[in-house]
Amino acid sequence: MLIHEPIVTWTTLYHSFVFGLLFLLLEAYPYIYASLYGMSREATAMVFLSPWAGNLLGVLVYFVCLKPQFRARRHQVLSQSAGKRHMSPEERGLPGILAASVLTPLGMFGLALTARADLPRALPGVLSGVPVGMGMTLVHLSLLNYYIDLYPARSASVVAANCAVRNAAAAVFPSVAVPLYAALGIRRASAVLAGVSCVGFPAAMVLLAYGKQLRARSRWALQDGVPGVGETSATPLLGQCVAVARGYGGTTARTS
Repeated sequence: MLIHEPIVTWTTLYHSFVFGLLFLLLEAYPYIYASLYGMSREATAMVFLSPWAGNLLGVLVYFVCLKPQFRARRHQVLSQSAGKRHMSPEERGLPGILAASVLTPLGMFGLALTARADLPRALPGVLSGVPVGMGMTLVHLSLLNYYIDLYPARSASVVAANCAVRNAAAAVFPSVAVPLYAALGIRRASAVLAGVSCVGFPAAMVLLAYGKQLRARSRWALQDGVPGVGETSATPLLGQCVAVARGYGGTTARTS
């Protein structure tokens, strides 16, 4: 799924970058604050509250703003079509991804502009940690819902592939933080990371505009107007009789 589905490939790469970016900041903050203000690593502990606050705000925005709008829109669609048409995966998952693709670059550009010794110490951490934390949470919740709607029969495989890649990014990014900021400088390194994170917005716009056409080229994605394609029963083993071959230690038994 990760190799043969372009939607999964590119969304996973962006999700992994945003996810790893939050972990990168956990190593970048001590270096930045030591360079600008001469603070020790222990003294920078309070800065880590800003990404946590961003995570919390992202959860609130998703469940208070985005999810009620989705439910209202779905109710409107079902009422108008008498239950014959459902909302597309793009309508449900992409608004949160669009919001995250705006918040994450803003946070990193904010760090690049405010990383100055003559400004208050809390400013760089708050202006970067809160938006990046919100962006990570919004892209995480929205993208997982997008996968579940997009690949009803193989959502577990897609989520597992995404989880493996972003966990690898989270393991590598902290090791890159200090060398990157030492080589490029605080402002340039933050600006480079902000520029890379800007890729998410046009990618989400492409999915929003051409998501249906991309799904039509997929073997496993949900198809509009084609019953049974990309869909499976919610209870395949209870609702229908299916012959399943099971092997145990060289023996084979068939059950239904």
